[in-house]
Amino acid sequence: MIFSKGSIRFQKPKGGLNSWVYNITNLFVLIVITPLVSIFLLKGIVKPISLFSIELPNNSFTITLEIIGLVLFIIGNIFIYITRIFMWNNFRLGAVKPSSSDKLIISGPFKLMRHPMYFAVIIIPFGLALILYSYLFILFFIILFYTIVKMIPVEEKQLLDSYGENYENYRKKVKKIFPYIY
Repeated sequence: MIFSKGSIRFQKPKGGLNSWVYNITNLFVLIVITPLVSIFLLKGIVKPISLFSIELPNNSFTITLEIIGLVLFIIGNIFIYITRIFMWNNFRLGAVKPSSSDKLIISGPFKLMRHPMYFAVIIIPFGLALILYSYLFILFFIILFYTIVKMIPVEEKQLLDSYGENYENYRKKVKKIFPYIY
């Protein structure tokens, strides 16, 4: 990848069906759906998008939803790229145990939250749902949020096993996904 020296490790993730659903849904939304929707919007093609959207009147409330959605979408994408840069060689799919050569990253976005990529993956489809008034992206958001919440304990156990006391100390200081909240 351009933004990270690390590669996706096609190892079997731990966490059972949850981690498989997360990884497949995440990759599908980020690699297939989001670029397609972006191309459609840039080209002015709205028919395929409108099949999965709720028709709302054009007023200040809907414009506010679109602005919030756009801000979330942009922040999510920025977080993905920045996080990949900080992870560099350490990038892996969700619930794949760190290798012996991986290092514990606690700088950059990891100072704000332990799982900044999950934060990004949650807010991107939510932002798109607000921009497009799309129940399809609400569904993606719900699936991703649910699987992430279920997968984090599995991944945190792997990180604790790999990094021990260093990770435990980090975990005590920094929230999981949303800074200062959760």
